[in-house]
Amino acid sequence: MISTKKQKYEASQIECIYMNYRRIGIKLYGKRIVPMDLCFYFQKGQETAGVEAVQQWAEQNHKEIKHKFFQTLA
Repeated sequence: MISTKKQKYEASQIECIYMNYRRIGIKLYGKRIVPMDLCFYFQKGQETAGVEAVQQWAEQNHKEIKHKFFQTLA
């Protein structure tokens, strides 16, 4: 499960994870664009551990990580 201040998302709702430089976006099934509340950065000093945690979560939940540009929806 991934949670934001507004909502919780089950792994089954998540299609894939986008990574573009330091920016990470969670793409939901049925959506073309990543919602702003599912787009984030890790603070300096936490980037390596944060990205490793995201990669581990994706592997455990069988979600693809795509290293490419992605658009967000406000």
